[in-house]
Amino acid sequence: MIEQWIHKLALQAEASGDIDPKDLPIFRYGLQMMVEIGIIFMTMLLVSLAFDKIIETMVWLFTIIIFRSIGEGYHAKTFKSCYFISVSIYLLTIASLELIPSIWYGKVTLACLVLVSTLFVVTTFLTFKHQSEEMVDNRLFHKIRILLSFCFYFFVIYRLAQNTVSASVLAGILGFVVTQLSHFIKIKELRK
Repeated sequence: MIEQWIHKLALQAEASGDIDPKDLPIFRYGLQMMVEIGIIFMTMLLVSLAFDKIIETMVWLFTIIIFRSIGEGYHAKTFKSCYFISVSIYLLTIASLELIPSIWYGKVTLACLVLVSTLFVVTTFLTFKHQSEEMVDNRLFHKIRILLSFCFYFFVIYRLAQNTVSASVLAGILGFVVTQLSHFIKIKELRK
């Protein structure tokens, strides 16, 4: 259904002269990505409103967007699987925030920090060990990923040291775990 709507809209844009026929595939692809991401985002927004977790959702999404943008990661083959994976992981995050007592936030954050640090070391090692030409071209992104990751680690360690871990900090570290797992899966796929 989405594809039909996008196809019709693209043809109307071409017929009105807004899009050059040679740019039609790019326009169609960009429009499709915007619609699909919008559907996923709107689902998450509705859930965040239902559970009163808007700030935590924004922190989680911000972490995912930043680290997925520079750190690559696994991409599902179809929109349905992308939607299912994204929304399921998000629902697990919201469920975790609802079910974990606030006095455990620090301990859970510390456990996630250990997990994410281990994944970060492994993915960084595998990335540099098995560099393809594509990865060599993206070396700057890997350096930015490392720098931003260290900044994130220091922020979380600071909040742990100050004993000021909140639900939004936990949401951020859970988002970081997701990005590191996604990056790890992508590297494993590339090695096959």
